[in-house]
Amino acid sequence: MDCTIIIANYNGKHLLDTCLSSLVGQVEDRSRIILVDNGSVDGSVDHMRKNWPGITTLPLDSNTGFTGANNAGAALSNSEIIVLLNNDTRVAPHWLEKLLIPFQDNSVGAVTSSMRRMGDLSIMDSAGGFLDSLGYAFDKGRGEPASEWHAAEEILFPCGGAMALRRNALEDGHTIFWDTLFLYNEDTDLGLRLWENGHRIVYQPEAVVEHAFSATAGRNSPLKMRYSTRNRILILKRHLGSEFYRISAKLALWETMALGFMLTGGQFRRFRISLSGAREGFSTRVKPYGRSMEAMELYTRFMRPTKGSYIRKKIGSSLYKRINLSDS
Repeated sequence: MDCTIIIANYNGKHLLDTCLSSLVGQVEDRSRIILVDNGSVDGSVDHMRKNWPGITTLPLDSNTGFTGANNAGAALSNSEIIVLLNNDTRVAPHWLEKLLIPFQDNSVGAVTSSMRRMGDLSIMDSAGGFLDSLGYAFDKGRGEPASEWHAAEEILFPCGGAMALRRNALEDGHTIFWDTLFLYNEDTDLGLRLWENGHRIVYQPEAVVEHAFSATAGRNSPLKMRYSTRNRILILKRHLGSEFYRISAKLALWETMALGFMLTGGQFRRFRISLSGAREGFSTRVKPYGRSMEAMELYTRFMRPTKGSYIRKKIGSSLYKRINLSDS
């Protein structure tokens, strides 16, 4: 099956050799691997040209985010299948071959890998994603024994770190991600779009890849805190359309209380960054995508109850009931 592999890179020179060494033996034509460099200043481009001849390197002038880099790579290729792979991964033997098998079913629009913890194949990192009733995105199976995730299943969205999708499942044939998001939660939006357009998304347990979680941006980076908060709200707004405003008051209540918890806990830096993300999420105008009723059906089908404090669970439960009421 004809495919192109896109690897987005930003100052990840120290990660590239591990990733590429595991990958190149699985492709016949190295030029079908596209390394899109987001304006790195660590010598990544020179390293690629010197040490990995034959691989296509696409240097961008500035950091266009995970969304921009992958969209640029997709636009450069014309393969039937587009494969996305993080630079902080190491793929298992036959990973690519296994990842493509589900596409024998024409209803499948995207496939996500069985992502494991780097250095420990027995622990899951991601089996695709789900949302809780507050709209937070989570990786299925993270931290759980990989032996419990041996069966294929349908999922709401694929993990952008190791996935494949049909080009003809994209609206214009080359734009994978919503560029507005820039970084984080972009795969959530992709999953919703694919399902709303009639394509299934599946988890492929046989396609194994190790992943060093948040190796590029860092687990608690300001970038991650800001964009995760902002993008969660933007995605709800985009896909729920007018129905978003039925839950916006309760959603805003949760954001206010979460910010209050940060203040009382002395997390002043996190408070400022999260406040900025929330403000931008609620204030940004978003054109609705698709039909809100379809999106609500997806939320209802794939949503899981909110966990955490009593207040968090209480507000999450009320939002869940509200969405189900609107869907009925």
